[in-house]
Amino acid sequence: MKLSYVLAAVALAAASVTACQPQPATTEPEAEPQAVEVATPAPSNEAPANEIASACPVIAHRGWEATFTTRQGGASTLTVSGQIDLPRPGYSVSLVRDPNQNSAAEPQLSLLLTPPAQPATAAVTAHPVYYFAPASGQSSVVHIVCEGAPLADINVVTGQ
Repeated sequence: MKLSYVLAAVALAAASVTACQPQPATTEPEAEPQAVEVATPAPSNEAPANEIASACPVIAHRGWEATFTTRQGGASTLTVSGQIDLPRPGYSVSLVRDPNQNSAAEPQLSLLLTPPAQPATAAVTAHPVYYFAPASGQSSVVHIVCEGAPLADINVVTGQ
């Protein structure tokens, strides 16, 4: 009986050693890749909607407020604030008004985003947004755009 256990153990050890040996390399040539024909869309002057949307890295936005205030002496100001979520920390964020735009009733503010110079861990990060400037007249709505695409329309409230 002991002899059968010893022979079984030797056979198992030999099988284990054989299984751990490197396998010989095959000398069969690899199949050459086949050419695949891909349909190419016709050129267009318009950018696809997904390219416009992907140019603006804003993931989400919230808490927008716009206030028109007239101070004593007649000086008026427009204040806009909100919060945006970006894919990582370290962005420089600002809102600017197009100097060529002349609609005081519905000003358009562009969100300017500068990514961080140093690589950062990808983590959705909230960034505050703030705009304060003299206003030439009462505004009813402020339009926020990012990379040319509409982001938010904010109703303006009158402050003191």
